[in-house]
Amino acid sequence: MSIRIITDSGCDISQKEAKEKGIVVLPLTTIINQKEYRDGIDIQADEFYEQLISTDIMPTTSQVTIGAFLDAFEQYKDDEIICMTISSQLSGCFQSASVAAQDYEKVRIVDTMNVSLGSRNLIELALSYIEKGMDIDSIVEQLEMDKTKCKVYAYFDTLEFLKRGGRISSAVAAAGSILNIKPVLTLKEGVIEMSGKARGLKKAGSCMAKCVMEDGMDFSKPYHLAYSGCSKEGVLSFLDNNKELNLDSGKIVQIGPTIGTHAGPGAVAISYFVK
Repeated sequence: MSIRIITDSGCDISQKEAKEKGIVVLPLTTIINQKEYRDGIDIQADEFYEQLISTDIMPTTSQVTIGAFLDAFEQYKDDEIICMTISSQLSGCFQSASVAAQDYEKVRIVDTMNVSLGSRNLIELALSYIEKGMDIDSIVEQLEMDKTKCKVYAYFDTLEFLKRGGRISSAVAAAGSILNIKPVLTLKEGVIEMSGKARGLKKAGSCMAKCVMEDGMDFSKPYHLAYSGCSKEGVLSFLDNNKELNLDSGKIVQIGPTIGTHAGPGAVAISYFVK
């Protein structure tokens, strides 16, 4: 019996890549000007960012429904399933999946307690465990330990979208804009927290690089960098300015509409596991 991974699009794995890896990515929904788009199906990242910067109305997102998870579990009912969702502290996908799985004995639900790159890295680990022949319960047990060692950091070119989404106050956003303050955020137990701040993108990148160096990165496990918007310039500058990290430019991915709604264009992120 095979083991299949089912996840949501908050992990920023494209439909094309999901097909290549043999996993199922269920799309969250992004709502722009009252029109609904299925993430990665009805709208791609570049198109989303073009719309994002051209409207004053904050897009909203909605979780994968119980019905969508039910359909996926039924379609692959002959497999054992590990369903890995983005953080339950930031989305209702985990709750929807848990409700849908109640009548499916071969389904295990994993709250990654992460988003975007963090969830993606955990999914890649899960795939490696499947390739090694581990049984489903051993994989889930290992993932529960792995996720405590998964780090995510990001810094942002603009605070406007964090403000619009209610992540920071208007006063903080205004002060940050005037002083050119760039926050460095992280995830702790699935919740977004401030890790540092700096004036200007270059110093924010140095702040993030310092966090990586202090953590001690485990290069034997998956890691990724990411950018939001239509240009890789920001993340490439981060790599160029922080060569001591010895990071592979081939590990760069684009942040999709779900997370991009709150990040806005120009964000740079990194996720990895500590030793």
